[in-house]
Amino acid sequence: MTNTNKKKGFLVVLLILWGFLIIQRQTSCEGPQRVPLKYVKGKTYTGGVEESNKDPNILVQLDLLKERERAEWTTNKNIFVPIEAFLPPPPAPPPRRLSYLGFSSIR
Repeated sequence: MTNTNKKKGFLVVLLILWGFLIIQRQTSCEGPQRVPLKYVKGKTYTGGVEESNKDPNILVQLDLLKERERAEWTTNKNIFVPIEAFLPPPPAPPPRRLSYLGFSSIR
């Protein structure tokens, strides 16, 4: 067999293998589970609390929440202002010692 015939034979074997795997996967897997939808046509959301969830002991003071919300938005902050931080100057480098032919001197 020539080199091209070997490649063609290998390609046919791979295509048959892929075909077998796809068919096997389609026949053995279960479909997705189906559940009934929660939305019933004709019902609309009113945005209120259901009567069964109301508790007479719970009281929410909405006016306090509105005041807090207004207070947060009245103070504008510029987030693009550069950060000003005081950094002390770096310490001076230590003196260098040079040694040349056994003599040491401070530079």
